[in-house]
Amino acid sequence: MKSRFATVVGILGLASMACGVRTKIGDMPDSGSPSYSTLGAGGSGTCAPLQDPNDRPFAPPAGVSGTWTGYFESTNLAVGDDAIKLTIDQAADGSNQIHVVFGNKPAPAPATSATDRYPPDLSALIDPPSPGAFDIPPIYFMPGFSYPTHEVQWIGQRLKFGVAIEEAWDSWCKLQKSYWVQQAGSDQRSYSCIPGSGLGGGYDDDGGLECFALLYPEPNIQISCDQATLCSSRYCQCDECGCSSPVVAPAHFDITFDGDVATGSGPQGNTGTASLRLMRSPS
Repeated sequence: MKSRFATVVGILGLASMACGVRTKIGDMPDSGSPSYSTLGAGGSGTCAPLQDPNDRPFAPPAGVSGTWTGYFESTNLAVGDDAIKLTIDQAADGSNQIHVVFGNKPAPAPATSATDRYPPDLSALIDPPSPGAFDIPPIYFMPGFSYPTHEVQWIGQRLKFGVAIEEAWDSWCKLQKSYWVQQAGSDQRSYSCIPGSGLGGGYDDDGGLECFALLYPEPNIQISCDQATLCSSRYCQCDECGCSSPVVAPAHFDITFDGDVATGSGPQGNTGTASLRLMRSPS
């Protein structure tokens, strides 16, 4: 259907990244203008696994390994939604690891569609109220997902670590193709999971919302509105091989262990930082 009107939104914020070549996206034509139909590559992640540059090996103090369960205190969340579980153990290779799970719901199955919203019940991704209203949805912890921790520090019985909230979207990001995008006034290569340097939207003749990528000077192409919203936010980081979820941890926790009880604080949903209380689970 033809759009009745269209609204152009801002240029995509895209990160550039150097990596070892695994898949060529495409060559620049002699004219110097990319052919977007030939630039998409990927569908299996970035050239190399993304890493938090501040990750370091660590060793927990004696007596804290195991599973700790509890809740965030003084939040507006329902009982169960405020749950938190911390697991301190070893990976298959013998290295120490810590995982954290939020809420008491099961994790969604890995993503199977590159164009549908993920998870399917993501309430933050509602239909835009008007064409082109690609507001970046807030990103909160995905209930049930086992988050690996980053930037782990032990100071005696005190534990500090970070969590990369977007890491729960890695299965969706790895389904995406990566596109090279020309940045105005720059020769630097940047990549996104949708082509072009901007997004537009409109209503079709039946009143349904449609979204499209701006590919000047080539014709714009229609894309999934859910995909456009996720790709124009910070859910995925792309390079010339494909896309993965960012792993740099913006959400930080500070917990102190005392016998079979641990107390501290960390970010929880849209309530900001909240106090938390954990108890050792029976082995």
